[in-house]
Amino acid sequence: MDALLKSKEIRYCEYCGIPLEYSIMSKTNEGEIDSRYCQWCLDNGNFVYQDFEQMLDFLVLNLPREGMDEEESRKYYSDYLRNLPYWRNR
Repeated sequence: MDALLKSKEIRYCEYCGIPLEYSIMSKTNEGEIDSRYCQWCLDNGNFVYQDFEQMLDFLVLNLPREGMDEEESRKYYSDYLRNLPYWRNR
């Protein structure tokens, strides 16, 4: 709804944290837009990354933090993910 109305509020994927635009929002099994997740995390109602460690590994390997070694990057992304709605209570 926010995307259709061009809301100024920035939404983030609740799974990986990237900024969401309407064009990259995921879809449910029924083909409806799910504005909580990006299309790379939730594909046709199924999560692409099966657990926290798999999501963390993807971020560390594919989006390295400038000036951080792998261990520092892993700590940064671990803390970041744990603050997202999907991972907060897991």
